[in-house]
Amino acid sequence: MSSARTVLLVLFFVLFASTCLGVEVPAPDNSHRLILTTEEQAWVDAHPVIRVAADPDYAPFQFRNDAGKSVGLANDYLEIISQRLGIRFEYMLPDSWAQSLQLVKTHKADMVAVATETRERLKYMRFTTPYVEYPDVIITRSGENVSALEELHGKQLLTIKGFGVNEFLRNSHPQIELHMAADVKTLLERVSTGEADAGVLNLATTSYAIEKWKIANLHISNLTEFAYKLAFASRRDWPMLQRLLEKSVVSIDGEERQAIYRKWIGLQSESWKPTREQVIAFAVALTVFGFGVTLAWNRQLRRKIEFSTQELRASEEEAKTARETAEQANRAKTDFLTAASHDLRQPLHAMSLQIGQLKESLQDEKAKKILTQISNSQFALSDILNALLDISHLDAGTLKPNLTHFPLAQLFTRLENEFTSLARERGVELRLHATRAWLYSDATLLYRVLANLVDNAVKHTRAPGVLIAARRYGDKWRIEVWDCGPGIPAEKQQAIFEEFVQLDNPGRDRRKGLGLGLSIVQRLNQLLGYQLSLISRDGCGTCFRLAVPEGVAMPQQNGAPLTHEERGYRLQGAVVLVVDDDPDVLAATRDLLTSWKCAVLTADSLEDVVRVAADEEIDVIIADYRLADGHTGLEVIEALNEIGDRRSKAVIITGDVNPEEMSRLRAGSYPVLSKPVAPVSLRSILHRLMVD
Repeated sequence: MSSARTVLLVLFFVLFASTCLGVEVPAPDNSHRLILTTEEQAWVDAHPVIRVAADPDYAPFQFRNDAGKSVGLANDYLEIISQRLGIRFEYMLPDSWAQSLQLVKTHKADMVAVATETRERLKYMRFTTPYVEYPDVIITRSGENVSALEELHGKQLLTIKGFGVNEFLRNSHPQIELHMAADVKTLLERVSTGEADAGVLNLATTSYAIEKWKIANLHISNLTEFAYKLAFASRRDWPMLQRLLEKSVVSIDGEERQAIYRKWIGLQSESWKPTREQVIAFAVALTVFGFGVTLAWNRQLRRKIEFSTQELRASEEEAKTARETAEQANRAKTDFLTAASHDLRQPLHAMSLQIGQLKESLQDEKAKKILTQISNSQFALSDILNALLDISHLDAGTLKPNLTHFPLAQLFTRLENEFTSLARERGVELRLHATRAWLYSDATLLYRVLANLVDNAVKHTRAPGVLIAARRYGDKWRIEVWDCGPGIPAEKQQAIFEEFVQLDNPGRDRRKGLGLGLSIVQRLNQLLGYQLSLISRDGCGTCFRLAVPEGVAMPQQNGAPLTHEERGYRLQGAVVLVVDDDPDVLAATRDLLTSWKCAVLTADSLEDVVRVAADEEIDVIIADYRLADGHTGLEVIEALNEIGDRRSKAVIITGDVNPEEMSRLRAGSYPVLSKPVAPVSLRSILHRLMVD
């Protein structure tokens, strides 16, 4: 059966079903507008046209058709979004995907429609939730099979310049000889003629392109572990555009998505073999025929259905309005928590630094005793604030896991830096077994889990102390936190995860916290999908165990560990630039560093930094992440680097608790400390930067 006869057969049944049975086939209704806030509507009114840098060669998601027009699955999504927001999308037609990204990077375009999130792209774009996900596949010549990317180590692999998979391949498979093709057709032709050993493309594009260009000697060998999660990505300086796009993507329901999917992808895998044609043709025809018969049989109920539909639409509008109100309230709560976190942490941070300075300068024993009591109160207040903010974020539902591959050793190093001094003050030892484990999790949330467990262990243990270790457990790594404390009776091992429960604190000593730590641990584990277990015997200590999925190891650039001699904290003569917009924090940090014999420069803005430090030889920069002039500490550091053509050593201080923001910060080039910062932690990390 020819393809033309197949199409005619399908059309016959469609016409039969729609004409003979009187069936109407309505088009999907995408015209209903989203309810926008006053701020959102004002932004839309000010930006009625959004420039989209289109990908010319990424069929079926987005490509240039024979008439030179940008079309594809992503464009159909944007058509719905256009109607929902009242915005017009204007397509720019560059010659390559790399040019599309460059247009957004230079703000000559406002967004792209088929982007996968990568670390590099996050520097200049904001991403929506992915609207489609497709795996990358290995393409080889017929008769040649590659079961995994490891088999291509030392061989030539073709991919497309600018594609998201390139960063993954460079990091995970540096042994592969990676080459770039300008477009999909060139890639397939070069693999077909043997110029490369294999190529990598996503499954949908591969099927579409092989069928379009009739390249007979290629086939799909296997899937890779990389999948394209396509999202809309907009310029980073327009957060409102990302917010509106996200709001629109979420509003597109399953029926609308399936209609778009079927239009562009549903039939792309046909091979036009006669037997398969017959199966596909008759299956489609019978489906349409059955659909028509069913509608005809129910024709008598149409008026009743229409009446019910009107009632449902009214209810849906009410529900939609309620949902929008709830979302606005949730955003307001999130904004409040962010502001509260920053504003409350600022004075605590200044107090911590001032206490640290006084500890080093006071000589009077009575004054030292009073200062110790003040320090304990400050520590307890900081601990309580962190716990309450964590609980508030969990209640608000604002914590969302951001899963990445990372080495567990990074978390162990942070735990060691944060809790060693606390353990020493309590007269116990904190030991961490070295590990080469890689995990696939949210590093920020997992650290909060481990930090709460370690904090709890250090507070309750006896000599010799606390042990933290990890061991392989099937396809997971089991992290264990052992202590030598009094143990937990079996009948109370469930109760300890309830809020405000403390077994050994009947007098509610505030120095022992509020009893929220293990409750937060339990709720974070539920958010991450992990199971926490414990083994304990009364009087013999406790072990908490947590199984975390194994990750993929990636190349790291780790400095050599410090020698015993290098672990001193002498900073005399170091030139330190402190950047903070809070006068109290700025003064407290300056005074503390001065007491450590550092030469200190201070600034409260990017403009002030350029004026004060442009011509200075700076050893280390301490920069607050958020500054009042709208800039960030990262921008301050990069500005100094550009002015002096140098690579600065720096530490970022932040009061942010947003997990996504923290993950991005910790994935960067500079160490990050969360407010309030203990002087011993600041001194330790400054010394580490100086000797690295």
